Amino acid sequence: MNKLQEEWNRFCASWMFNTRLPILPFYVYSESTLSRSSRYFPLIGWIVSAGTSYSTYFLSWILPIEISIILGMILSVLITGGFHEDGLADVCDAFGGGWSKEKF
Repeated sequence: MNKLQEEWNRFCASWMFNTRLPILPFYVYSESTLSRSSRYFPLIGWIVSAGTSYSTYFLSWILPIEISIILGMILSVLITGGFHEDGLADVCDAFGGGWSKEKF
C-alpha cells in the first residue's frame, strides 16, 4: 500500500471514529490504521464544527437565532453521535460519584 493510500485510510478511520457518517467503500480497516488515525482528529473536528457553524449561520437567516442555535446543536449531536456530550456527562458523573450524602 502506498503512502497516500495509508494516509487516506487513516483519515477515513478518524472520520468513522469521530462521526456517524459512513465512508465504508473507501476505507480498508486495520488496527494499526485506527491507532495511527489520531493525527487527523483536529481536522475532523474542524470539518464537523465548520459544518454545524455554517448551518447555524444560514438557518439564522430564516429562523430566530435561538431556534437556529438549538438546531445547530442537534445537528452536531446527530453527526457525532453525542461523543463529546457523553464525555462531559462522564466527567460530571465522576465528580459526583463515590461520595456519600454527608461528604457531598
